[in-house]
Amino acid sequence: MSETEAKFPRDSALAEKVIGVFAEKLGRPARTIRLEDDLLFDLGIDSLSMAEMTVLVEQVGGVQIPGDALLDARTVGDLVTLLAEHVVDPDQIRTP
Repeated sequence: MSETEAKFPRDSALAEKVIGVFAEKLGRPARTIRLEDDLLFDLGIDSLSMAEMTVLVEQVGGVQIPGDALLDARTVGDLVTLLAEHVVDPDQIRTP
């Protein structure tokens, strides 16, 4: 189990919402997207797609993630972690 999976199990509300955003945008079943999936190599998300995905993920958490922090995100789990660090109230988590 990865460190991200330990913090945010696949069935946690936050991980589930983020994975749902990726699944919808990529046209893939959510069950095929893992927290350890590399955004570029596993999911094929280029910089333009990443900008769009970031907006959608931020909408889920109702927050804005600093751009410099996003540059370090390499996996779906990294985005879940970033979002969790910026969500003050878990009730902020919403469906996009």
